[in-house]
Amino acid sequence: MDYLTRGFGQTQAALKKAGVAYAGPPDTVTIVHVRGLRVAVMGFSPYPWSAPLNDIPAAARLVRRAAAEASIVIVLMHAGAEGRARSTRLTAPRLPTARTAATCGRFRTP
Repeated sequence: MDYLTRGFGQTQAALKKAGVAYAGPPDTVTIVHVRGLRVAVMGFSPYPWSAPLNDIPAAARLVRRAAAEASIVIVLMHAGAEGRARSTRLTAPRLPTARTAATCGRFRTP
C-alpha cells in the first residue's frame, strides 16, 4: 500500500498471475471458500486506490454487503501510528471506522 497506485497495481497483477485472491480495492468484497464456508474479505486504508478508511458510511455499506454475502467477514485496516514504539496502537482518527466495521457485520452460524 505504501508504494502508491503503481505498487498496488503491480501487487494485484502478481497476485492474479499466481491465482491468489486479494482484498482492498474500492467497493470490493473478495469472497473465498474455506471448508465449505463463504468468507468475505475487504481491506480499508486512507489511500485513494483502496476502500475508504475515512468514509465511515461507505465502510459500513461495504461491511453490510459482505455480511449479506458470506458467513464470515474479515476486515483489514491499513491504519495506525507509524514507528516502532507505536506500531501496535490504532490511532484515534481510525477508531470510528474500526468500531463501525465491527458492529455492521452480524454473528451467525452457517
